[in-house]
Amino acid sequence: DMICPSHGIIWRQNPMQIVEKYQAWCSGYQEHQITIAYDSMWGTTRNMAHAIADGISSYDPSLVIKIHSAPHESASDVVADVFKSKAIAIGTSTINNGMLSPVALLLQELGGLKFKGKKALSFGSHGWSGEGARDVHEILAKSGFEMLCEPHRQAWVPTDKELADCFELGQKLAASIQ
Repeated sequence: DMICPSHGIIWRQNPMQIVEKYQAWCSGYQEHQITIAYDSMWGTTRNMAHAIADGISSYDPSLVIKIHSAPHESASDVVADVFKSKAIAIGTSTINNGMLSPVALLLQELGGLKFKGKKALSFGSHGWSGEGARDVHEILAKSGFEMLCEPHRQAWVPTDKELADCFELGQKLAASIQ
């Protein structure tokens, strides 16, 4: 008649509604959505993220695209969008041979959830070494995401041709979930 957890909401009316929701959520729940999250030191990774989003939108205008700037938004909000999404793209600039801290925090949150049935790709810009996108790729793969391709890394400021490559990457990501 009721669901009364030791913490949280007490379901007094129609308690099966939440049971049915949990069953759906535990069964690979996905909406027609792709989430992109990134951090960018000088705007180059941000530009890559938006080129990827444009590619997704050109392939399937009905796809909902959620773009998050990791340092400016709650990791919990990004995780909620990842949960709803069929695919994700995570980008970071490289600093000190690794990823930026807000992206590392986001990946920590995602890693414990062990998502299944979701596609992913990593991307990023770098000045010298470019480990950030590679590290994101490895963590996403270990977290249960099906990686679409090798990390997409761009040295310095992307040219128009290199942004067109990101656009094509977005189209490829959208095509992978159709």
